[in-house]
Amino acid sequence: MDVSAPDGIVEGTSGGDLIDDEYTGDPEGDMVDNNDAILPGAAPNDDYIIAGDGNDTVYAGQGDDSVEGGNGNDLIFGEGGNDTLEGDDGNDTIYGDNDPAGGPACDPVSETVDWSHFQTDCGEVKDQTVDLGETKVHFDFQSQDYGAKATLTTAAQYTEAGENFDSCSALQLYGAGGDCGDGVSPTSTTVLTFSSDNSDYTGEVQGLSFRINDLDRSDSYDDHVDIVTLSAVDADGNPVDITIDPEGNQTVTDNGDGTYTITGGDQDTGYLNQDDKIGSVKVTINDPTAKLTIAYSNGGDTDQAISITDMTYDTCPVEDDPGEPGDDSIMGGLGDDVLYGQQGEDTLEGGAGSDSLDGGEGNDTLDGGADADTVYGGDDRDLFIVGSSTDGIGDTLDGGEGGDDYDTLDLQGAGPLRVHSTVTDYDPVSGVSTYAGTVDFLDGSGNVTGTLEFSNMEDVIPCFTPGTLIATPRGEVPAETLREGDKVLTRDNGIQVVRWAGRAEMSRERLMHAPHLKPVLIRKGSLGNDLPERDMMVSPNHRMLVANDKTALYFEEHEVLVAAKHLVANQGVDTVETLGTSYLHFMFDRHEVLLANGSWTESFQPGDQTLGGMGNSQRQEIFEIFPDLQTAKGRDAYHAARKTLKKHEANVLLMS
Repeated sequence: MDVSAPDGIVEGTSGGDLIDDEYTGDPEGDMVDNNDAILPGAAPNDDYIIAGDGNDTVYAGQGDDSVEGGNGNDLIFGEGGNDTLEGDDGNDTIYGDNDPAGGPACDPVSETVDWSHFQTDCGEVKDQTVDLGETKVHFDFQSQDYGAKATLTTAAQYTEAGENFDSCSALQLYGAGGDCGDGVSPTSTTVLTFSSDNSDYTGEVQGLSFRINDLDRSDSYDDHVDIVTLSAVDADGNPVDITIDPEGNQTVTDNGDGTYTITGGDQDTGYLNQDDKIGSVKVTINDPTAKLTIAYSNGGDTDQAISITDMTYDTCPVEDDPGEPGDDSIMGGLGDDVLYGQQGEDTLEGGAGSDSLDGGEGNDTLDGGADADTVYGGDDRDLFIVGSSTDGIGDTLDGGEGGDDYDTLDLQGAGPLRVHSTVTDYDPVSGVSTYAGTVDFLDGSGNVTGTLEFSNMEDVIPCFTPGTLIATPRGEVPAETLREGDKVLTRDNGIQVVRWAGRAEMSRERLMHAPHLKPVLIRKGSLGNDLPERDMMVSPNHRMLVANDKTALYFEEHEVLVAAKHLVANQGVDTVETLGTSYLHFMFDRHEVLLANGSWTESFQPGDQTLGGMGNSQRQEIFEIFPDLQTAKGRDAYHAARKTLKKHEANVLLMS
């Protein structure tokens, strides 16, 4: 057909398309994995696929591909490379890597070893290769005793309803009796070897099935016993399992070395015919098979024979090679989507709708987006992001347990919240705890608006001020709602008025360049006496009140202040990685101790270092309210509410 010049975009139609490396429906002739990608920066197989409307199925193949599913309920496989996959509208299912069902190059084909197609020489079947369609079978007969031979027969065979064996076609194996027929050494060995000239098939066969008939024994009539030993291997020479179902009283022995022996049972009827049920056994080999060996021995005094019916099987298609799995970016868009990251360090975003996300292997980043989502991290170190209370309400998050496991729940930007967590596991070697619990999302008055459930998390990062509850005369309120003029309860001076409230934004980039500013997470109960009542995160220099007998013993002070960074040696207190946070500050007429998340902590104390680290506008705001702080004397006069321990002093307190 006439086509325009390729534009580098593989486009689907408005219907339900199957877009893979055989798709030819693009109006400009672009194809998947055709070495024809021409967009700027694209390697030859970095395809850009727009599936369009309809319920499409897309196999992106090798390369770093971009796929847009468009409207409809789409099924998308990124396959090899670092792909960007977007479902758009509809209830989509997206896999970052390969089809877990295998993705064969073609469908299996059912074929039959029909003995009537084999040639004979003087009535006997000799070595030959027969083309059966997509596969070939090489027949090799080895006589190991005088009189042993293979012939064809059209005598009636025993078969059952539903079996596709020709009841008048069989291979007959004769075995001489006498001294050589000892039942141990075979009188003949028949080997069938499967292969294929079609590159879409492996050459192995699967589901191989046939019957052995007239397999019997007579101790009273003519003193004979039929013995068959079967074995099968795959293309790599590994033994495969064989299932043998006798219809009579034959004995089946698994020899433990990949061979199976069938010994005829005494029928007490003289002899059997090939269509007698009690002389039949059904043989099935489900796994891929490259070679089948049938060793026959007649361990009696007379010549006897067994019959091998036609054999049925399915071909084994070659699996597609989509390339190595990569680090994928998967976006569900609108609708109730199912996203699988599979291998690699993937980023999964559910978008709107009740989505299901599974990170699979690798260090993944998962964001369920709006509505009630189910998010599973899978193996390794995963990061769960809840961008807002609207995103988080109704979510169920499970970090998973496999691989190099350390999962983090990041609640940055989720607004006012309260975390309830319990330790479900603790590794004394690494010192890492695993947590499960719930997150309450709060409105501006501290009322619960919805919840989130989480489990198998090694780190839960609440936002510092958004969600930290400060005790006030009107009850606990989220810290981010406090403004100048609001009243707060203090430990030393009762109700005090907030004179200044400030906020310092700590971006991910800033924290990467200044790791000493990374926040410290103080978990519920880690300071003793069940304090704090809830997890809280503070700046590393923020000081917590510690009051116990040891402080009085070592420092002659019942209450002291300890910087959060000096508490990190304590179990349950950790410096944490985060995508960014906000540090909120409150100043009063004097340095105060206030109640946050049920634990006493300090208000902002201006000093040379803290003021110097501020932006100029915030510093000028403070100087306008507290002009004395512009001088060293004024700053010295704004003294600390408690003694502050140095690092070595804090170590003494924690290790004693």
